[in-house]
Amino acid sequence: MRLLAVESCGAFAAALPRADAQASLLPAVQHFAADKSWRVRYNAAAQLAPLAEALGPEAAASELLPSFLALLRDPEAEVRIAAAAKVAAFARLLPRDAALEGVVPAARELAGDASQFVRAALASVVMELAPLLGKQATVDHLAPVFLALLRDPYPDVRLNVIARLDQASAVVGVDLLAQSLLPAVEELAEDKHWRVRLAVLEHVPLLAAQLGGEFFQDKLGPQCLRWLADPVAAVREAATRALQRVAAEFGPEWTKAHLVPAVLSMMAGGEAPPAAAAGGIAGGNAAAAAAAQQQQQQQQEAGGGAAMMAGLGGPGAEAGDGEAGAAGPPLTAAQHYLYRMTLLGAAAALAAHVPRDVLGGELLGALAGRADDAVPNVRFCVAKALERVCPLLAKEAPLALERSVRPCLARLCEDGDADVRFFAGRALAACDAAAAGAAH
Repeated sequence: MRLLAVESCGAFAAALPRADAQASLLPAVQHFAADKSWRVRYNAAAQLAPLAEALGPEAAASELLPSFLALLRDPEAEVRIAAAAKVAAFARLLPRDAALEGVVPAARELAGDASQFVRAALASVVMELAPLLGKQATVDHLAPVFLALLRDPYPDVRLNVIARLDQASAVVGVDLLAQSLLPAVEELAEDKHWRVRLAVLEHVPLLAAQLGGEFFQDKLGPQCLRWLADPVAAVREAATRALQRVAAEFGPEWTKAHLVPAVLSMMAGGEAPPAAAAGGIAGGNAAAAAAAQQQQQQQQEAGGGAAMMAGLGGPGAEAGDGEAGAAGPPLTAAQHYLYRMTLLGAAAALAAHVPRDVLGGELLGALAGRADDAVPNVRFCVAKALERVCPLLAKEAPLALERSVRPCLARLCEDGDADVRFFAGRALAACDAAAAGAAH
């Protein structure tokens, strides 16, 4: 009964006049927050914020804050998790001084909690306190909390902080955040679990927008390029999407100056930028690299456009679908055709965000230059990439469409592999449609 009763307190508080809520509901919620059953206290943690909103800031600070702080220090981890997830919601309903003197010290304690799940719950909301506290209080009191969380040994905690950096950066600026942000990103980027690498990669465009083009180019850009060589397909595909979003954020000229040369260099046979530390994603020992090269040669000898279709989409197609997806060496241009396929996709993704001269010149040349690759999968990826850029060329560089794309696709339509012919035919039809649409 107490479990069900406490769940209704927030709704009743919103419906009752403030005086009635304070007289009838406040004592009940305070009693529930100290109940002997941890399940009742767990449910009470979710009801304190709605009740505080109904009572007003002063009553919330004097009557409810002690109960909330007790829940944050509850002996049961499940209760602390529920209360930690409400830190920002409850603090917003308090006077600023009460939040600074009561909630922030408790949050500092939770940042060192023995339970990783408590720390993860805190990390998901702690950044929301920054706008409430203001710049100076955030720097003095809150910054040590989220910097400690950025150094947490568990990746989920660090990810939760990184995912919500925008709220703190808007208050204190990016300089303070960048000092501890980069080491945390580098550690997550080399995590042994591919899902962690994927999660942090999905936040890269947001970080780029917050930290600016110069910081991205110096710190995050090389790591994004290394992700293109990740042994797991889902990470490589996410890296392509991230680069596309970064290009859209910073514009054609920035993309031309920074991203295009790096991607084209890798397509020409260059390696991904080296990792900051040995043993990272771009690391790997010579024996593992030799084994990967031997496996690649065997796959090339087998041939067939559909031989490794799983490599195009399955998250763990190359490294297994388990959590540990970083056991193998990185893909490199000389060793693995999957890397060349990824780079074709990355170049095609950048096509919409480069100036006309780059689109119809070096970028198109790099795409068409892979049409003679020894592996059928790479050749049909060339056809797919050209299909993707055909509408852009029809509008921006129609001469290049006729002189470069059509002859290349016509040659691929006569390829010995059935899959290559299929995708080349589809791309040629798209080319015709794009040219006809541009003519009108």
